[in-house]
Amino acid sequence: GPAAARNVGVLHSRSEWVAFLDDDDEMLRERLARQLATAQASEAKYPVVVCRYFVQSPKGKYVYPDLLPKQSEDVSDYLFDRRGLTGAIGGIGTSTILVKRELLIRVPFPDLPRHEDWGWVLEASRYKGWELQVIAEPLTIVHVQPGVSSISRPAGRRDWAVSLRWARSYRERI
Repeated sequence: GPAAARNVGVLHSRSEWVAFLDDDDEMLRERLARQLATAQASEAKYPVVVCRYFVQSPKGKYVYPDLLPKQSEDVSDYLFDRRGLTGAIGGIGTSTILVKRELLIRVPFPDLPRHEDWGWVLEASRYKGWELQVIAEPLTIVHVQPGVSSISRPAGRRDWAVSLRWARSYRERI
């Protein structure tokens, strides 16, 4: 699954920093330079730098997430903010993450059937020295094709029971 692939990639990497990009997504040319500059300007031991991203589908192109975290807002409060009509206001896209390899070694992605990215963010945010840095400009393009199944967009009926089990297992972090 995606968590195992990411963890193996991290173990084989030799760089101080790791940036993620799923196979069907695109990174804008300036993304790494902007994220690395943001990370290096941070005083945190483990800055986690993310950015907004374009969601591209046959219906159009829009920027996500709508809402950026407030200064010193707990990451779980931000991730689960659901004030909007669509339910998805805040969020962190895995294909937007830049983080020190050392933190990924200490806190690998959990091997879960769904929500492994949120699980990692919640676990890493508990680590001493963690700090979320957000670049407001979209620097990644996430492609969404109707009818194409993925972990975050299953074809047909959503398996809410998997999400409920996940939420129960992460209850004390949410």
